[in-house]
Amino acid sequence: MSVVGVLLRASQPIDAGTRGCLRLNLLGAPLAADIEVRRAFPFVERGSETGYGAGAVFVAITPAHRQLLERFGTT
Repeated sequence: MSVVGVLLRASQPIDAGTRGCLRLNLLGAPLAADIEVRRAFPFVERGSETGYGAGAVFVAITPAHRQLLERFGTT
């Protein structure tokens, strides 16, 4: 995870272009941000597919959440 986006892992495929809201607790603080999947792919671990991955970018994020992500990136 960075201030640009996030890598997700899922049990079901997620299509590129899918939008949603990512909500989680980060460094003890709630974070909610709109994301858009830019890249989707099978997730391979130890030589076999174990689910799906998706690279998503933040499309809407508050300044406070951006600061939280910046702090997360330095820990």
